[in-house]
Amino acid sequence: MVSYKNLNLMVCWSLFTTLLLWLFFGMHHVLYGNETDYFLQARGFFDTQFLGSDWYFQSTKAGLVMYSLCTGLFLKIFSPILIFCIGRLICMGAFVISFFGLCKKLGIRLQYAFMSLLLFIGLGQSVGAGEHIFGTFEPKNISYFLIMASLSYLFSKKQGVFFLFLGLSFSFH
Repeated sequence: MVSYKNLNLMVCWSLFTTLLLWLFFGMHHVLYGNETDYFLQARGFFDTQFLGSDWYFQSTKAGLVMYSLCTGLFLKIFSPILIFCIGRLICMGAFVISFFGLCKKLGIRLQYAFMSLLLFIGLGQSVGAGEHIFGTFEPKNISYFLIMASLSYLFSKKQGVFFLFLGLSFSFH
């Protein structure tokens, strides 16, 4: 019987799940969906000479300021492919750890949490609007992780951290 009594076991399951997600979604598409737009706007946030005459990429939208602050400087220094790989891995891992942490707080067994995550992915990971949690490194993916983490803190009765993470999630998306 798998339980959460041993925190190392939860970490191992989280790493295993993140590795599986990386294999299925991490390298599936290079700069897929809105990632290209977000990356170009984030880089333009720190490098005004980058696509300087393009009004679309120079106009940082209000919802992208936090994302641009987190990724723009790295995009100026490193390759976008490297940033998107690392960003996807961090988002996937952070979401999985937050998800398993929330399940622990709710008393859901680890194997059931894992199976529900696999079922969610198997059904296309979208319950509405065609959105996805795993697959790209966009502001919404960071927001999803922050929402999951905030719920975990809500059930831990740490209201201040709950509101901090929830507020950050709205700042990203």
